[in-house]
Formats: sequence, C-alpha cells, structure tokens
Amino acid sequence: MPLFSLSRTNSRRGMEPLRQKLRKATGEVDRPKQTTPPVILLAKNKAGTLEIKEKYGYVSKDRNAAPVDFDSTFWGASCTKLVTAVAAMQVVEKGLVDLDEDVGRILHEWKDPIVLEGFDDKGKPITRPAKTKMTLRHLLTLQSGMPYGILDETIQKYMRATGQSLKGHTLQDQSCWPLLFDPGEEWRYGYSIDWAGVVVERVTNSACLGDYMAKHIWGPLGMDNTAFRIQHRTDIKDRLVQIYQRNHDGSMSKTNVDYFPGIYDGGGGGLFFQPTDYMKLLESLMMNDGKVLKPETRDMLFEPQLKDSKALDYLRHLPEGLRNSMLCSTPPTTDINWGLGGLLMMEDVKGKRRKGTLSWAGMSNLYWWIDPTSEVCGFFASQILPPGETEVTNLNMEWELAVYDELRKVTS
Repeated sequence: MPLFSLSRTNSRRGMEPLRQKLRKATGEVDRPKQTTPPVILLAKNKAGTLEIKEKYGYVSKDRNAAPVDFDSTFWGASCTKLVTAVAAMQVVEKGLVDLDEDVGRILHEWKDPIVLEGFDDKGKPITRPAKTKMTLRHLLTLQSGMPYGILDETIQKYMRATGQSLKGHTLQDQSCWPLLFDPGEEWRYGYSIDWAGVVVERVTNSACLGDYMAKHIWGPLGMDNTAFRIQHRTDIKDRLVQIYQRNHDGSMSKTNVDYFPGIYDGGGGGLFFQPTDYMKLLESLMMNDGKVLKPETRDMLFEPQLKDSKALDYLRHLPEGLRNSMLCSTPPTTDINWGLGGLLMMEDVKGKRRKGTLSWAGMSNLYWWIDPTSEVCGFFASQILPPGETEVTNLNMEWELAVYDELRKVTS
C-alpha cells in the first residue's frame, strides 16, 4: 500500500482491522510468514475513557523466540530527545541556565564556534567565526548548526578534506566540527540535543545524564526499566528485542549494529526502555500533572519556536523513508513548526492529530504523539530499520487513525 493512501472510511472501523493485520504481519497467525518485528501499541486519553495496551509478535525471528511482552526492552533511539528536553527545561526552571544565554559558559567546546562557509577551488574548507552565540534554545530546537555527519554531505566533504573520521566514541569526536550556519539561522537534524544533555550534566554536577534523569524523571514517574548504556544493566539488556533490517527483497535480517558503542549518555538517541515506561512520560505531559515539569514549563514544550517554518523544508527534501519517519507519518504538505520538545502540527490532520500536537520518532520505527486538544497521547513501538520502512509506516498510520476512531466512540 502506498503511503498516505488510507481512506477516511478506514478510520471508522476502529482497532479490529489493524489487529488482524498485526497478528498476520508479526507471525502470530503463521510464523513462517512473519513480515515485521514485534509491535507494541499504547494510547490513553486524559479523561481515562480510552486506554489501549496491546502487543504483537516475538522478540526475534528465531524459531524458539519468546513472544514480546510489555517488559521487553526496546532501543528508543531519537525518542530519547523528548526525555532530554524535559531534563533541560527542569534546569531552566531551577534557574541553573537561561534558555537564551550563551551556552559557551557551560560548554567550553562551543565557546567560540566557527561556521563552514564552503570550500576553495582546491577543496580546502573556508571557515569564519560564528556571528551569533549558541544558546540552549538553539540546542533544543535544532537550530545550533550541528548536523549528523552521516546525514550531511557538506560535513562528509569537510571530514575528507581535513583527513578526519566521522567515527568516534565521545560526543566531541562525533560532533565538534564547524557549524553549517550561524546559530538560530536555520534548522538541521543533528547532535544539538545530545549537547543539551551535556548542559544538564554540567550545571547539576551529575556524573552522567542518566544519573540526573533517574532522580528527576524516571524515579518520579516510575520508569524503572529505562537506562542508557545497558551493557551495565543486565536486567534490562537480557530482555532486549532484536532489531531487524528490511532487505531489498522484502525479507528481514538481523542488524549487526553495535548498540552499546558509546562512553557517554547520548541525550539524542541513547535510551533503552520498556515502551510502557516511555508511555508514563507521555501521559504525564498530556495530563500536565506537574510531576516532572511545572504546568507553565510543560506548555512551553508545545509553543512554536521557528520564526519561519520554511526552515523545516529540509525534512521534506530528505529521502522518502527518512522523510516519512521525521514527519511522523503525516502528509508532507502538513503545516509544521518545531517546539522545545519536538515536531509541532500547525493544522489539524484529517481523522488524526489536531493542531498543537507534539510528536517525534525513533530511528528503529518508534512513533509518539501528544495531542493536547484531543487530550490523547499514543506510542507505536517497533524495532526495524531503515527509518520510515514502508510496511511499518503504513501500520503506524493506520494505528493513529484507529486511535482517533476509538476516541470518537468514547467522546461522542
């Protein structure tokens, strides 16, 4: 099924058609015909009249693999970014840092940033001092000028020209290159929120970001099975779901990615968790219950931060799969902006999320959203690459339609 082809009539049938598709796709009906890894679906509304908690499939394709369960561990990838944004806004609440001050006070690595303007006729990089200082707001809104090198040809060219490698174990090794633009001028997906996590570590004198989050986010919300660097947490690692790669012929194979390479807590993509743990954070922010953020601070997560949403045209020009993932399975023409906590819908999406919805995704095809207008939040958790993989993306699209159909049933 092509993307964005689900009809309005499909959204009126509720969860049952999706349940049938998921049982078949995840191998519950016929194991040899499994086409997708396990899926966990979670949704809840503020009134408490809607709650969906369902699981499908097996922790791997191995013949004797156990069924996936709610205590299974998933790699959260960029779903981590929301947790780091909450931590950063907590330290803003405490007066430890201002959103708009120069973070060079805290991040000496970025005290005097330089910008890559281009290359001369011999291929030598041309750089200059940045015209603006970098702020925490720039980091949280991905306007710092830092890209992911693996996604950016300009940085790849710079690394080749200077004889450097994109590989590295520290955040400094992975991201301390010239910026692509002056902070605040454009938008680029990259390491910004990892550095926001470093801000949290340093202003709170925490040994690592995970220590801070355990005390101030995971603990208060009861997220007991969430951690970075789980090679040190066998209780979490032993329940890890296998991540698969979709091959060109449509089959799946186990990935050979090392998910424990770092020596730091990556605030942009390093968390592992039970999906039910992550849902506790989504529920808290939907309820605006004050457990992790003051109500007025929580509301700031949902405020548009980009003066010109055309900055997000970058997303629309990505390869299709990556674009679908980053647009969170919404039509590419949707009016969007960026908040302090993620992607913001600036208009209703027919049959689905409403204007003001905050959302984002994880590389291994996890998708979350919080809709403050409809007072509902949801989470779709899978473990397959590449991001935006077509079969899983279509399942996620149908999932969101089904949630809003069920929501209409309990609110009509």
